[in-house]
Parts: sequence; C-alpha cells; structure tokens
Amino acid sequence: MRFFTHDWSTLDDVETDKISSEHLRVVKLASDQCGIPLVKFVREFDLRGALVDRLLVQSGEAELKLDLIAGDNLHGYFVLSLAYASSSFRYFGEDLGTALDFRSTRIRFVEFDLGNNGELQHRFLLWPKSRCEIDIQFAGLEWAKAHLPHRAYQNLEDVLQLSEPLSTATE
Repeated sequence: MRFFTHDWSTLDDVETDKISSEHLRVVKLASDQCGIPLVKFVREFDLRGALVDRLLVQSGEAELKLDLIAGDNLHGYFVLSLAYASSSFRYFGEDLGTALDFRSTRIRFVEFDLGNNGELQHRFLLWPKSRCEIDIQFAGLEWAKAHLPHRAYQNLEDVLQLSEPLSTATE
C-alpha cells in the first residue's frame, strides 16, 4: 500500500488529510488517463470492513472478478461485484487461499494508484495484519451493486477460485 497503510490510522488529522488529498489527486489523474470514473467509485463506496465473498482469477483470460459484501446498518448492505479486464494479480502474503478461507478476513483500506509505467492499480489491505495485501493491475474496471437485506455471505462455496496456480509476490 502506498497511501493507506496500517499506520495511516494512527497519524494525526493533518497527516491523514494530507495523504487522503494526495490519494484523491492520483485518483483524479488516473480517471482522466484511463476514462474510468474512479473518482465516482471512491466517493460512492467505502469498503472498509468489507468481506471478500468471492475472488475469481482467470489467468489465461487476464480477467479477474471480485465480489465484496459491504455497507453498514445506517445505509444498508450491498454486494459489490468488480470485474477487471486485462488484469494481473499479486498477493503479498504466503497463502491467499488460507487468508480468504478465514471468514474473519476484512478489508481494512482500499486505494487506487498509477504504477511506474502508468498502469492502474487497485490495492486492498486486509485485516488482520497477517492476511497482508492484494494488488490488482488492470486496464478496465466495471462494477455492479446489488442491495442485500443484511450482511451475509452470498457465496457459500470456495472464496478463492483460480483457473491457474497463483504465485505470491516477493516484494
């Protein structure tokens, strides 16, 4: 994570505002460059505390699908289905399958970024800390939101579905 690390929440208000502003500047730049309304996405969806319901990685097709259960009692709950095109996937831990099989895994922070070569990145910091971080590089992103009556997993099968073995990042 570049912006929202585990330590971000311990910073004072001035520092957190500075980091949030820099993140929004990068999101606006990325939106302009790629034509995807990422600013709208960031403003509409607060994914802190979201549950990973399903992650489908189809390596041969460079397509990735991610379903999240998000929301709160005040605003209601929803499933957010994300579909990434021309994507690649990195996990910065030892075993993503194990991390996601624990139904206690939550998303702590989410950020968009531009990589060194201008590629779009969507990062997810998982909680507890031992679950590490997911980084998705992509060229296209579509999403759909469906309301749920309560916070509950929709997928009762395997959370992680791979068409090819997944390697972990060593950085």
